[in-house]
Amino acid sequence: VAIGELIEQVKRESLEKMAAAAAKKLNDDERIACGENGEERPWIDAIAVTCGPGLNPCLKVGVQAAKRLSKQSLSATSSTTTTTTDESSSIIPVIAINHLEAHLLSPRMFSSDIQFPYLTLLISGGHCLLVHTRDLGSYEILVTTTDDSIGEAFDKVARLLDIDYGEEGFKSAGAALEHRASLYRDLPDESKQQLAEIKFAVPLRNRRKKDAEYSFSGLKAN
Repeated sequence: VAIGELIEQVKRESLEKMAAAAAKKLNDDERIACGENGEERPWIDAIAVTCGPGLNPCLKVGVQAAKRLSKQSLSATSSTTTTTTDESSSIIPVIAINHLEAHLLSPRMFSSDIQFPYLTLLISGGHCLLVHTRDLGSYEILVTTTDDSIGEAFDKVARLLDIDYGEEGFKSAGAALEHRASLYRDLPDESKQQLAEIKFAVPLRNRRKKDAEYSFSGLKAN
């Protein structure tokens, strides 16, 4: 068996295990297991899952977990409802959605005060965008990054500083760096003065031009 095939097999098995674990965690969540009035699983009309853009392994875990949850939901539905001859009528569909569009629209899920149009600063592990969110399906990217996203910058700086954020109990490199930055308040004045003399690259390039751009690669070089 070729090495490449073995690697792919291990990747598939790992993804399947992670997807199964994610689906189980969701399945055990009381907010998903029951509706607001205590009814069982059939209250779910559909399962939405982001399909891209993003890191392929992460997206695959999410999609596979959604499919597993859909099958488990179908089992729950069939056990609590009358069996019909049309199986498709009882299937809870899985809907693929755009990762970045989900970020853009998610604030409207939590606040009825947010109305179109609005300005969105979209920051994730691989993206850093300033977007004019005009309407559902209508978006204009005003500013983007020319190199790293802010998430990548956090990850790379943590590696340069040999920070193992998992071992330290943090969920991300950004959280670990934020904790270290908070220690600045407790430093003596002399140390604060020395740190103040360090000049960092400005993340927003071409600030005086109409077409501004973010750039975070210089932070690593500093």
